[in-house]
Amino acid sequence: MEDYFARSEQLDTRLHFANSAEENNRCVTGLLLQRLPNHPGASEAECEAAQDAWETLTALSATVTNSELGKLDVQTLLHRLFHEYPCVLQPPKSLAYQCTCNSDRTDSTLMMLGKDDLGALLIEQGEITVDCEFCGHRYSYDASAVARLMGQIDEIAGATNDNPLH
Repeated sequence: MEDYFARSEQLDTRLHFANSAEENNRCVTGLLLQRLPNHPGASEAECEAAQDAWETLTALSATVTNSELGKLDVQTLLHRLFHEYPCVLQPPKSLAYQCTCNSDRTDSTLMMLGKDDLGALLIEQGEITVDCEFCGHRYSYDASAVARLMGQIDEIAGATNDNPLH
């Protein structure tokens, strides 16, 4: 996950997890640290100070134990780890698994390739598949589905050409 944040979100991130497998109380707790980007007008000295602070905070967070993560309340944990730094505790949020992928979004993504590339991809592979990296759902496009997308591309192009503002 740290690699994902570094590459996709371009945010330095450190994650620490602990689990409890007690009977009738399975629980995972975690600590997430993210370094926010420097202010656009930050001086070189401010950027270096922010980098030094990040390195210190990540070193401090690496000292957290599974027992501390699993048993301490948030305020106590933050005080133990970072008592020399101001911490802002955000209100808790309920988490739920939710993926926002759908066929309309996938269609739009494929249509950005254009008719020529869609046709070439279909010929090369026999069908076009798009896999959601979040939920694992696979969207498959056979020749008739690709023809439908190409028709939509033509409709959009026609609407754009008919509109004097474009």
